[in-house]
Amino acid sequence: MMKTKYFLFISLLTTLLTLSACGSREDKVADAAKRFAEAANNGDEMACRDMYEKLGKMNNCHLVDHINDDKVEVVAIKGDSIFEATMDKVKLVFRCNDNVCEIIDSRMAVEFPSIFYTIAEGTGMPMAKISDQRIYSMLGKNGGFITYLKGQNYQINNLFLSVSNGRYYWNNNNGTTNCYMTNNVTNSSSKHIDGSDYNVEFVVSQRSTGKELIRVTAPGQSIMPNSSILLTNNEIKGLYSIAVNQDLNWYSSIKVTLDDYALLKKYYDFKGNEYSRYSGSAND
Repeated sequence: MMKTKYFLFISLLTTLLTLSACGSREDKVADAAKRFAEAANNGDEMACRDMYEKLGKMNNCHLVDHINDDKVEVVAIKGDSIFEATMDKVKLVFRCNDNVCEIIDSRMAVEFPSIFYTIAEGTGMPMAKISDQRIYSMLGKNGGFITYLKGQNYQINNLFLSVSNGRYYWNNNNGTTNCYMTNNVTNSSSKHIDGSDYNVEFVVSQRSTGKELIRVTAPGQSIMPNSSILLTNNEIKGLYSIAVNQDLNWYSSIKVTLDDYALLKKYYDFKGNEYSRYSGSAND
């Protein structure tokens, strides 16, 4: 009987110590959350980044203007080391030990570039329900969701444009010998494509040897939906003799001048269900 009471006492003591430790860490988390909110409200970005290291890796993002820290609610979400602190709409996820409490994630604590919100609205992404780190991993440069969207219609990567080799010409103008090429550029989409959004690169080689001779770029021209234009590059010096001997070959390709964000915003047809498809797939 005494032995049984002894073990019960030890078990109770262990439980009390554990609860005490958890409470202590919860107090530390609450204190850290309030200090973070105070630093954010005072515009002390350096202090915020010291507590939230991952924030510094989120390019072109910053903290919200104000965090209401009148009431801080702390709950343990993984053992006695991972806690979530809620202050109004803002949530901070802390990793905490006896010495340090650091923020490893957040929700609605970060202001993202406006294009993030545009894409989220168009694709049905509920940003308010997703952690800030996850949002950035999906919508940041080369993010998983950005890549997914571009892959949904791979032709958007070339603005729905294709090029086909045309003919090359040469001339002798007052002793200056030049050659130039023409290509058909076709817009297979129902959208008007602005010429400023792309260039056409010509890679010229010698047919008999396969040796690359020169690369030249011709500026794009606007193309109406489902139509083609004939695009000519600038005259190229130094290839006259090769052109005359019909020993010239080339290929051309579309070079889009827009970044991924501008490309999606301007030319992608959002249907509103892209995020649900993405989050329900193996990409999530």
